[in-house]
Formats: sequence, structure tokens, C-alpha cells
Amino acid sequence: MQRDARASYDIWAQSAFAAALGMLALAMLAVLGLTGTAAAQANSAYTVRDIQVTKTASTGLAAQDAAIRAARDQALAYLFRRLTPPAYHNALPTLPAAQVDAMVVATDIQEEQVTATAYTGTMALTFSPPAVRQELEWRNIPFTDRVSPPLIIVPVYERAGALQLWEVPNAWDSAWRARTGAQGLVQTVMAEGNPSEQLVVSADQALAGDAQRLQALAQAYGARGAIVAYARFKIDPRNGQPALETSLTGYGVAPAGAITRTFVGSGGLAGGADQAASELSTAAASGLSEMLAAAWKSQNIQTASAGTGDILATSRLTHLGEYAGLVRQLREIPAVEQFSLATLTATQAVFRLRLRGGSAQAQSVFGQYGMSLTQTPDGWNLRSGG
Repeated sequence: MQRDARASYDIWAQSAFAAALGMLALAMLAVLGLTGTAAAQANSAYTVRDIQVTKTASTGLAAQDAAIRAARDQALAYLFRRLTPPAYHNALPTLPAAQVDAMVVATDIQEEQVTATAYTGTMALTFSPPAVRQELEWRNIPFTDRVSPPLIIVPVYERAGALQLWEVPNAWDSAWRARTGAQGLVQTVMAEGNPSEQLVVSADQALAGDAQRLQALAQAYGARGAIVAYARFKIDPRNGQPALETSLTGYGVAPAGAITRTFVGSGGLAGGADQAASELSTAAASGLSEMLAAAWKSQNIQTASAGTGDILATSRLTHLGEYAGLVRQLREIPAVEQFSLATLTATQAVFRLRLRGGSAQAQSVFGQYGMSLTQTPDGWNLRSGG
């Protein structure tokens, strides 16, 4: 009897200890959430890198000051164009130096060379998201600062009648690899091309738009969509000029609809066909990237009239680790202007969300970032998984 009582006590003590640990973990998570959710993290869309400037002056220090000011003007002009549709670029403002200075939150020197009277440097500048948004909204210029989830580029290259996807190196593959990463509003990745990936999708399957295989390849790299980038290199028999026929086709959350363009070389084949193919591929990847960014902007544009809206959203929890995951995901979504924790229990978390563009516009954005925001008769529900 005494042994049974002791065993019962041990079981009770272990349960009580586990419960206490759970409550302590819950309290710590709540503190982390409250300290980490005062405002959404700064959007990477507001950082402009690789601004190159050269200035001369009476001293190297004076030349550096002039270069930094010039870099700020260039970067802000580039940022305005990055965020807005091409049709509004002629309406973009040129702001006074004092106003530009007030909008800059960080200036990072990537490279620099200073002499007695000259300065040459490459800089990265970050601007205040609220200040930039306010300037565009005040002028009624539509914009978007939504950075895309990662999209995988699948480059299919055709030359002399042969299709190449995994056969590298080739000019088309190399041109896209040089551009992968966070390019403004569109983030791109590329597959390594290992043997297992080559079994997932072939060049013919990619061109045929096999969405299931393309999605499987995308998921292997944490991407939310795929873009099949096709190029056919040819030489015009009439004049001997090289040309590259290209197209982009999006799947998943990538911009839908095909983007097509033909790029024509101007130097003939003086350097050989391989050089012409390489130069055309580089130019085409750059041009198509700009067109892809424009398509993304068109799909995600917002106007000043959209405003903001506050909602309470409930997320069911099966374990405490889910709460930390939800906080990390909410910080990545540009449509979430601010969020904070309203209540937290062992089974659910209630977030107060301030949504830029309102709840209706934000719902589609949540899906792009791997979350689901839905409205029910009982209120808004939030969960991980689009």
C-alpha cells in the first residue's frame, strides 16, 4: 500500500512539474511575442544596393560628402521606380536634399577609394518605409512593397533543335544564375541540378507546364512558385544576325500568364556564335527580370485609398512551438503593418493585426507567404499553411 501511494505521488509530482514547465514556457513565449511584435520588421524592399558614385572636390572628405548625397538621391529615385508601375514613373518626385536625408535610415559603404581630391564608392542605402509610403500616398501614386516569396527559375534553353535544362554550363543557365537572389521585389532561386532533381522534371515537362513536377522542385528549395524561363537561340539566315526568342511562364504564386520577347544582337557574329549567345542571354535575363518585376507589381499594387484595417485573428495551437513559428511568419508578411499578442493560452493565440490595404486585400498575400487568413461567423482564423 505504501509503495502504491509513493508511486501515485511520483506520478502526480511529475505531472505537476511538467505543467509548471509548460506554463513557464508559455509565459516566456508570450514575452518574446510582445517584445518582438511592436511593429513588423523593416521591409527589405526599402534597401537599395550597389549604388556607384564618383565625385571630386577640394579634399577627399568633401568629395565623400558629395558622393554620399548623390548616392542618396540616386537610391531614392531607384526605389521610387522599384515600387511603382512604369506608367507613373514620369510623375515621381525629385525631393529637396533635407527631405531625402530625413528619409534615410542607414548608409552602408560596400566599397570605397579615397584620394586627396576624389572619392569613388559603392553604397547600400535603406530608407524609412513609413516616410516613403507617405510620400507616394500623398501624391496618389499607386505602389507595392510586397517582396515575393522565393520563386524558382527553371531555365530551358534551345539551340540547334536540342533542349537543355540540366545540361550545364550553358549561356541561358549562366545568365539566370548571375541574377538569382533578392532582386528588388522578386526573390529567385535556382536548382543545383543534382541527379535526383533531374528525375523530378525534364525540359519537355517544364515546357509542357507540368505543375505538379514544377511544384515539387520548388518545394525542395522552399519556393512558393516556379517560373519556366525559355530561350531559343537562332541566327537569321537573311542577314546573319543572332537572336534569342524568350518567354517566362509562372506557376504557383508567380505572376500568371506568359511574358514573351525577342532579343536581337547588334554586333553580328564577329565574336562567334557562343559569344553572341552569351551576350544575348545576359541582356535577356536582365530585361525579363524587369518585366517579371512589373508583372509582380501589377498583381500586388495598392493605392492610398485602400487604407489599413485592424482585426483580431485566432490561431489554434497543438504545441507551444507553433506560437513562435507564427510570430516568425507574421514578421515576414509586408501586408502586416503591425501586430501584437492579445491573448495566449496552451491551445490558442489571438493576434491583433493591422493590415495595410485592408483585410480583403491581405488575404491573398497571406497565402503567398505560407499562411491562411480566413473569416468565419466566429471571427478571423489564422493558421500556418496556405
